[in-house]
Amino acid sequence: MEGHRGKPMTFPAPVRSPLSLRTVIRFVLAGVLLVLLLQFVEPSKIAQAFARARGELIAAALALLLLNLGTQVVKWRQLLRKSGYTFANVLIAQSLLFGITVGTLTPGQIGEFGGRAVLLRSDPERLVGLTIIDKLQILAVMALGGLPSFAVLFRLGLVPSILLGLAAALVIVCLARPAQCAMWTKDTLFRRAKSRWIHEFFAAAQVLRNTRLMASTTFLTAAFYAVLWLQVHFLLNAFFPVSPLDSFLGFAATMFAKSFFPLTFADLGIREIGLVYFLSLRSVPQEAAFNASILLFAINILLPSIIGLFFIPESVSFKARQ
Repeated sequence: MEGHRGKPMTFPAPVRSPLSLRTVIRFVLAGVLLVLLLQFVEPSKIAQAFARARGELIAAALALLLLNLGTQVVKWRQLLRKSGYTFANVLIAQSLLFGITVGTLTPGQIGEFGGRAVLLRSDPERLVGLTIIDKLQILAVMALGGLPSFAVLFRLGLVPSILLGLAAALVIVCLARPAQCAMWTKDTLFRRAKSRWIHEFFAAAQVLRNTRLMASTTFLTAAFYAVLWLQVHFLLNAFFPVSPLDSFLGFAATMFAKSFFPLTFADLGIREIGLVYFLSLRSVPQEAAFNASILLFAINILLPSIIGLFFIPESVSFKARQ
């Protein structure tokens, strides 16, 4: 076992029917949303679009998966190294893939927080805290892209645009001064909290004081976001010519909006509805947006999740990992 502490990892007793029922409900809800969406997108047009799809652009989006995962692995490695952990690079990559696998079963991929810690088997609370920091950076970058996109797509007036601008400015402040924001949150909202998980999270947040690390991880987060947009752009253009501006507006608005609705299995259905709706405001055919979104799910979530299955620890029950 590697890591600077090496404490045994413990998990609560497996939960039986309630968790299983919630998981089933998420699958069902995703299916219901897709069926509802198909009431507005003709299946025949979807099939025709696939028949005429440009395979080279789909292949390009698939190839970008390596860069997508690479930026995530490098960022996760930096967070671990600067926190004093000495896990092998291969194990770090495996933990990220297994986290994606577990996250796929949960709304908003929240299960990824525990999934990474399960495989690394050291300081679960601290590792979950580092994963939350990782995800909060991603959410902040998504907000910086999504807020202006809302203003453009909905042609908001002066006052709403100013409010969105202030919100974006607040996000920039949090990215520029993450340690101060974390301490303010702790002193304001969690001053009397007794949960060990909360205390370990804020202990992990000490890494936010490393300005060089935060600058590096913010850059990697922006790179991950850019790769994700390129994948969407290639997939959209595989079915219909879409300008970079239109693809970015639809992508940015969808990624930000879906973070507020973590309800279904791997956000399936919510992401598709969002991309179809937002791109319809830019006159992009619904079938092109639907097909691009489904392929994005298959490439970025389903495929890595299948790979992550190979790293399931034998000593941990599947119920506990859920």
